Amino acid sequence: MKSKTKALLKRNAAYYAFLAVPMALYFVFFFYPNFMALVWSFYKWDGLSPEMTFVGMKNYVDLFTKSSLFYQAFGNTLVYTVVLMIGSNLLGLLAALFIYKPSKLNNIFRTIFYLPGVLATVAIGSMWTLGVYNPNFGMLNTVLRALHLDALTTAWLADPNTALVSVAVVHVWQNLGFSMILYIAGIQEIPEELYESASIEGANRVQYIWHIVLPLLRRVASIVMILVLIFGMRAFGLIFIMTEGGSATGVTEVLTTMQFRQGFSYRKVGFSNAIAVMILFVVVTTSAVQKWMIRERGSVK
Repeated sequence: MKSKTKALLKRNAAYYAFLAVPMALYFVFFFYPNFMALVWSFYKWDGLSPEMTFVGMKNYVDLFTKSSLFYQAFGNTLVYTVVLMIGSNLLGLLAALFIYKPSKLNNIFRTIFYLPGVLATVAIGSMWTLGVYNPNFGMLNTVLRALHLDALTTAWLADPNTALVSVAVVHVWQNLGFSMILYIAGIQEIPEELYESASIEGANRVQYIWHIVLPLLRRVASIVMILVLIFGMRAFGLIFIMTEGGSATGVTEVLTTMQFRQGFSYRKVGFSNAIAVMILFVVVTTSAVQKWMIRERGSVK
């Protein structure tokens, strides 16, 4: 038995060698920081002093009992994530259905849709803040005034009723190409014979998409939903650049901006890491539930 194990290890030594580097990087840049975030969440620490005071679960208790902003930030995070998930999935799927076939024109459209995803977040945030949402000379209010819809104009990023959704719309636009590419890959995996069979049976294009394409894209949709969920829960750059997290009123304060402010502005590193652990817990839990629900639906059918 030992000789077989040694032979197996020797035969697969090259594979283990290739795995060593990515596993080391995974440990250094993912596992270790997350583990230390969990450890530091049980301490009172300013991030600079060598003295760390163990407080146990106090940071978590304070988070739920003494921090009213936490519930506002958590609610804002959920709203932001839901808007991002719905917008990215629907628009990404629609774009994929129109341009999934390889052609020169479709390649141009794919590039246009995917381009926002490779632009710097700072550039995107500044462009939308100054060029689109500016209440005086922004494109959105200018178009509304030209259409004589002055009653609809507002300071989009300062209005408590529109600020959070306005930033989420920008994130949807930035994330559109990512969702579209995944859906295109899923659609191209569907055998062309199914479309021919559906045509013979008299099904039109809409019926083919509804009864064949969409059911077969369930697994791709689940992957997109989980990834976009993670993007939404971890969203920070656009929100901070465009509104600074709504620091005055907390209108656009989400968990990540709250975590940043507690850790770097108020030097409450332990409390900040408790928020980080909560974000990780919510992401892991909701992803697991979502995967279970999709698996259950598939097993029932």
